[in-house]
Amino acid sequence: MAPKFREFQDTDLLTDALSKDIAQDLKDAVAQRDAASFVATGGTTAPLLYRKLSLMDAPWNRTTIVLSDERWVDTHNAASNEKMVRDTLLHSNAVTACLKSMRGDTDTPEAAVAAAHAAIAQTVRPFDVTLLGMGADMHAASLFPGAPGVNAGLDVGSPDLVCKIGPIDGAAGAETRLSLTLGAILASRMINIMIIGAEKRSAYEKALVHDNPVEAPVSAILRQRKAPVTVYWAP
Repeated sequence: MAPKFREFQDTDLLTDALSKDIAQDLKDAVAQRDAASFVATGGTTAPLLYRKLSLMDAPWNRTTIVLSDERWVDTHNAASNEKMVRDTLLHSNAVTACLKSMRGDTDTPEAAVAAAHAAIAQTVRPFDVTLLGMGADMHAASLFPGAPGVNAGLDVGSPDLVCKIGPIDGAAGAETRLSLTLGAILASRMINIMIIGAEKRSAYEKALVHDNPVEAPVSAILRQRKAPVTVYWAP
């Protein structure tokens, strides 16, 4: 089951299409199960998508949002994915959606991992729509190649839904991250991966044939046969 690849002329067209697709998938989920769950990614393109998505006619009051990953910073910090999602998505039509904090009000990353696992375990799962980005280094969520904790995060036999990753040398925003595990990500009815630019398309093509997830974590998502994957790409 190879990923479906959708190519767009520019980022605006990509985010237009993706926002409509996500809204429709949430509608379908609520029609079938009376509730929906959406995994939201971070990244530089996400704010544009989320502003458009917030205007979509979707059953937001029946939708729970979970973060794919988070930096170990205060939730009011500009580097926080939670802050970004609250500032860009939880407005307009989407103001009634319920966002589960990954960082939470905890003192240590380990405590945050335990609290986030417990909160996500009570969320509608499998996730109805999971949105991810992908780095040029072939990371997804905060599953970074070779980072401390990534082996545990890639262990699909583990019951853990959240893991601690890092410290990561040179990581933007914070060296320590919280991330959904691969097992949690693959427990999705659909996975959408949004990538922009030639460098990331090249990384995507490498990941399609890469057979070592520790070196290319996104390959474990692209090469699996459990959850359907659609890649949205624009130059």
